[in-house]
Amino acid sequence: MGKRVQVFDCEGGYFTRREAEVLLCCAQGLTNGQTADKLFISRKTVERHRENLRERFGLCGPHKLFCWAIKMEPKIEKWVNLPIDKQKIAADI
Repeated sequence: MGKRVQVFDCEGGYFTRREAEVLLCCAQGLTNGQTADKLFISRKTVERHRENLRERFGLCGPHKLFCWAIKMEPKIEKWVNLPIDKQKIAADI
């Protein structure tokens, strides 16, 4: 059994907590490399998260993702700063 992932519903789609963190970095104007360093993940993982978000929300290109991230920033900050419900996210054993 795998780990449960906290997801956030948003404008007809969803994103994970990590995708929310990547989106917040995007809204702050950080590059993929800067985001990777800040979140302690690989640059390739950041690129994949951004690609997934663009596909899921129908955003054609990095500039559209950036504009959408800026628009969503207040909501994203609120969600990212929520305490994690460890019971909902705990690995199934």
